[in-house]
Amino acid sequence: MELAIGTTSSTSGKITPSLHTGFGWGDSFLTLFSTGTSTELYYQSTYGLSYYKKWTSAEFMFAPLQTYFGVGGTFSVYGFRDYGSTTEETANDLTLGPAFRAQWQLTSMLYLSIEAIWGIRSLDRHL
Repeated sequence: MELAIGTTSSTSGKITPSLHTGFGWGDSFLTLFSTGTSTELYYQSTYGLSYYKKWTSAEFMFAPLQTYFGVGGTFSVYGFRDYGSTTEETANDLTLGPAFRAQWQLTSMLYLSIEAIWGIRSLDRHL
């Protein structure tokens, strides 16, 4: 099990802090994350879930490197209003697609990882 704080660019390309947790068993790994941003006129909350299977392990610069492939998705909720308006508009997005994770285990308690989900946002709007 892991609990981490990292960054994500799921908030329309802005790098924001995120809370991340993951659970591993055998060669499988499940991750969840939550992030958000808010201003006087705008807010966004994004939640993500990914499931991975270990693809390969190797040594990289004297530390184990593990790579995983799987599937993931995100759900985002937006709220915004025009300056001077009291009416708030809301929207949401759902993204589904293939996912990738690489984890470089520097020590037994410290690692660097990167995850990515490639998908089409709000597929129902594109059909």
